[in-house]
Amino acid sequence: MAGDVFNARAEISKKALLRETGISYGQLYRWKREGLIPEEWFIKRSASTGQETFFRRERIIGRIEAIKSMKDDKTLSEIREFFENDRSGADLRSALIEGGETDPEFIDTMTDIIHRMQPSKKAMLAVTALIAALAEARTEETEKRKLLMRVVEVLSGDSR
Repeated sequence: MAGDVFNARAEISKKALLRETGISYGQLYRWKREGLIPEEWFIKRSASTGQETFFRRERIIGRIEAIKSMKDDKTLSEIREFFENDRSGADLRSALIEGGETDPEFIDTMTDIIHRMQPSKKAMLAVTALIAALAEARTEETEKRKLLMRVVEVLSGDSR
């Protein structure tokens, strides 16, 4: 039963996704055809009305917001290439969680800030390594966060 509640919160229906993000059915499927949203993210399930499509909430909403923020400045093929070559957001999120960070708001904020800056892969590797080192350090959480925020300030000068 508890697993059902978790799944309900972790997933979002296609209808709810379209409503929540403000995109159209056509946009969603165009982005899928263009390779911006992977096929495997579309979870098909039987329902009393036929078949329904669901997504992992956090992953799909993050991707759609990223596409929306980039689409005015980049072509769809450039955006696809960015996603194909970039795992920094997922790697950063994993590093923060594995590093002991438990505040979801802080994790989301840091991931979002760094993702929007689009730092080089080398810089992202450095940030991920720093987070891993901080996890091992015997430093208070507030000090770790201050150091991470300082790194973000330095990164803001780093562009591709």
